[in-house]
Amino acid sequence: MKIVISGLSGCGASTVSKLVSERLKIKSINYTFKDLAKEKNVSFSEVQRNALKDKTDFILDSKILKMARGDFVLASRLACWLTDYNLSVWLEAGVETRARRIAERENKSFKNVLKETIQRDWENVKRYEKVYGINVLNHSFVDLVVNVERFNAFQTAELISEAAVKAKLKRNKFASLVKNKIEKNRY
Repeated sequence: MKIVISGLSGCGASTVSKLVSERLKIKSINYTFKDLAKEKNVSFSEVQRNALKDKTDFILDSKILKMARGDFVLASRLACWLTDYNLSVWLEAGVETRARRIAERENKSFKNVLKETIQRDWENVKRYEKVYGINVLNHSFVDLVVNVERFNAFQTAELISEAAVKAKLKRNKFASLVKNKIEKNRY
């Protein structure tokens, strides 16, 4: 079973993917810019900044694809575009809700985090369009869109788990495009 979960910063994809993984007893994959920053021993903001001009996305997504073997729950900004899946999920939440969650998680000022989140969302949308030709704001092809402002993480994980059990493997029309771009831009 292959479940992919995407959403913008602060939507709860990491938390929900771990809960779904535990419920279905399959591995959870959640490799992010924060993990890449730790590996490179640089700040998250430096990785985010460098992604605007280097091959950071290709490095990150290549690592994710190597991990995406067998049964898994994959949480990533581009999870719905990266690989074939049984179930694709988009977690939807307004920017203020997402900023509040990030501010609480990182113990930062809401006002600053709101500004950073708006900027990061804009940069990510533009970068994914430029790098992969993908509009991450168009998730009309996704199997399940969950408004996480209406459901907590446990309820969201339950919805996803129940839907996943019934889902059949689908070929992702975006996956080959993304994989080809990653291969052409080997680091």
